[in-house]
Amino acid sequence: MLRSVLETLYNKSGRTPQPGHELKLNVLLGFDGYTGNFAEMRRMLGMFGATYTILGDHSSNFDSGATGEYSYYYGGTPLEDVPKAADAAGTLAIQQHSLRKTFAAKEAKIPLLRVGFPIFDRHHLHRYPIIGYQGALNLLTQFVNTVLDVMEEQAPDHSFDLVR
Repeated sequence: MLRSVLETLYNKSGRTPQPGHELKLNVLLGFDGYTGNFAEMRRMLGMFGATYTILGDHSSNFDSGATGEYSYYYGGTPLEDVPKAADAAGTLAIQQHSLRKTFAAKEAKIPLLRVGFPIFDRHHLHRYPIIGYQGALNLLTQFVNTVLDVMEEQAPDHSFDLVR
C-alpha cells in the first residue's frame, strides 16, 4: 500500500528522478504500531547527524489526543517531501511482523512476551520503542518482568514475596 501511495504522489509531481542527488536517507518503518520506535529512530539518526525522511510516518496521528470531537491530526511525512524520496542516496527498510499467539501460549502454559503488532490485550505498549538502546532496555524490562511473573505464579504460599 505504501508503495502505491509513494508512486502516485511521485507521478503527480512530474519530477525526473536524480538518485543520489540529495544526501538524504529514506527510512521505511512499515506499519509499526510502536510509535515510540519512530521517536527512537529519529533520535538515533539525529545522533549520527543524518539527513532523512521517514516515509509513511503515522506516529503523530496515533499519538493524537482523544478529545471526544472529530479533528484530523496532521503530522508525519510532509507530502512535498515524498516525490524527493527518489533523489535520496539510499533507503533503509525495516518491517516488523508478528502473529497473535496469546491463546496458544496460555494453552501450552508457556510465558508470553508480548512484542510486535498488533497487541490487543495490553495497554499503551505502542509508546515504548523496541529498537535502539532504549528499545533494548524496554525489551529487557519486559522479559525480566515476565520471568518474575512466572516465578510468582509458581511460588509456594510460604515463599510468596509481597514486595519486590
